[in-house]
Amino acid sequence: MENTSDKIASFIKYYFEQLTSLAGRWVYIVLTLCVMIGIYLYFRWKSGIKKISFKDALSFLFPKKIYLHKSAILGYKFYLIDPIIRLLFFNRALQIPISAFIFVKVQLLLVTWLGEPAYEVNLIEKYPIFFAIVFMIITIWLKELGFYFHHYLMHKVPFLWEFHKVHHSAKVLTPLTDWRNHPVDLLTMLYFSSILLGTFQAFADYFLMSNLSFNQIIGFNVILFGYYSIAYHLRHTHLWLSFGKYLNHIFMSPSQHQLHHSIDERHHDKNFGSALSFWDWVFGSLYVAKLEEKLEFGLTDDSDQNYTSLWMLYSLPFIKNHRAGRSAQVFILLIILLFFMMTFWITVINNFILYI
Repeated sequence: MENTSDKIASFIKYYFEQLTSLAGRWVYIVLTLCVMIGIYLYFRWKSGIKKISFKDALSFLFPKKIYLHKSAILGYKFYLIDPIIRLLFFNRALQIPISAFIFVKVQLLLVTWLGEPAYEVNLIEKYPIFFAIVFMIITIWLKELGFYFHHYLMHKVPFLWEFHKVHHSAKVLTPLTDWRNHPVDLLTMLYFSSILLGTFQAFADYFLMSNLSFNQIIGFNVILFGYYSIAYHLRHTHLWLSFGKYLNHIFMSPSQHQLHHSIDERHHDKNFGSALSFWDWVFGSLYVAKLEEKLEFGLTDDSDQNYTSLWMLYSLPFIKNHRAGRSAQVFILLIILLFFMMTFWITVINNFILYI
């Protein structure tokens, strides 16, 4: 029989599977609406306005100039077609075999260099609370470090920036802008997180005799559960929400990510983090606004005017890289995409055959 902690862990695991799956986008939308309504009530209470109405809430949360903007409408179309593209070229199920591959390779290296581990006592079973906290902290840091460097490279490497432009070409921000990412962008992010987490798991298994089960790092998921449920949905909105001067140095508030999308030179290459702003602080890319700033979004070279259709969102990065003389990189990338597409579908077909 499951105990309370196992039930909580199972629920949170289901929550994240729903939040990140193709079929579970309804969870994201419903939570976003709930959080936005809460923000509306908070701002009205803060401003001393006691009388509220559906019409007032609608105009406050969904202003026409933003949600009926051409860029926003293109984002809605992208949101609808994106699940099909992800099923063909990208799926989070790929993270499991990649992490497992890294885990095995790193573990073999450790055995080769250091010999077979000799366990006298299972430290995790002896000090479960201590290691649960340690794993929570390390896992969060590694996940965020992987996201930070991936995001940094997507901005700094010309070849990768062409793909990340798809996200930054949005002239207005809506919650669905979060899904406006080229498959190549998502694929590279998967690599970074898989490598770091697979390596950490190998070291933990070798030195501590631990397989890092989901329940052992429940604290990590509880923290992300809170962040994804409250703050994450507001990153791509017009609603300015700051955590304050000090917390903004640790956690990435929605307003800080909005600054990341700004075309103002002061905000260029700032705030790369996802849930944490800690690594931005460490590496000098953190920008914390003292007061609310008026922001404009898009690309500084006005090339966002080229991203006017679904076809252009998906094809333009390849076209621009080819025109810039990076055909070799494009060819290699296409091979990688084809390989992952075939790997994913072979796995699906094999599982289907075994099932029947």
